[in-house]
Amino acid sequence: MYLPPTGSRNSAEKCCKPTKTKSDGSSADYYKLPAEATELQHLISYKNMNAQIGEIFRSCYRYGEVLHSEKLRDAKKIKFYAEAEIERLEKLIGVE
Repeated sequence: MYLPPTGSRNSAEKCCKPTKTKSDGSSADYYKLPAEATELQHLISYKNMNAQIGEIFRSCYRYGEVLHSEKLRDAKKIKFYAEAEIERLEKLIGVE
């Protein structure tokens, strides 16, 4: 299992409490991959994605490339998990 780099308190905060950055539209640091990441699960763990976002990420990555999941099935799966995440966030902030 891949775990984000450790060492300083700052690295733990970066993992668990991402800071928002501003981009000028060109490539940004938040698109750089961690050197130790060799598969999607490493990135999911590194970015501290929850289950819904992880499923969306995996479905997007394999979109239409596997026999058991055609593009329509993947798109429906992405929609399902996106709606679940929206519902979770709305409950979290008290939106009805």
